[in-house]
Amino acid sequence: MKKFLKNVCFSLIFFAVFLSVFLICVKKDSNAVYVPSCPESNISFPDQNDKIKYLKSSFTVTGFTESASKGDTAFVEVRSADHTEISITSFYASGKSSSSAFIPKYPDESGYVRWEWKIPVNTTTDKIRIVLRSKTGYAELFIKVDN
Repeated sequence: MKKFLKNVCFSLIFFAVFLSVFLICVKKDSNAVYVPSCPESNISFPDQNDKIKYLKSSFTVTGFTESASKGDTAFVEVRSADHTEISITSFYASGKSSSSAFIPKYPDESGYVRWEWKIPVNTTTDKIRIVLRSKTGYAELFIKVDN
């Protein structure tokens, strides 16, 4: 009986340690960015002339504002053949934008999605990082902000 209780205690301690480590490792951070995994062959790293970086591109950026002044309207347009929801995130010097302009959208009948927003007049950044995501794709681009 002593051996049985000893084994039960050992098992409970092992389980408690395992559970603690597991919970620490899977702790969700609300500011974390999750990028879909993809085979190495689907990664494109831009050289100095490329303006968009794709990881497993299930959509294509068909147009975007490359350069704009503070207070101007900027846009990003995407075409997707699979018509899945695409999200957009904008990062300024102060962090992630909370503007209502950056909501996930589904492509229209032709496969296009477009976002437009005003660049804040009080922004202190010289470039805005834009991240686009779908279930099967990821793209990143930068918009230059003129002074």
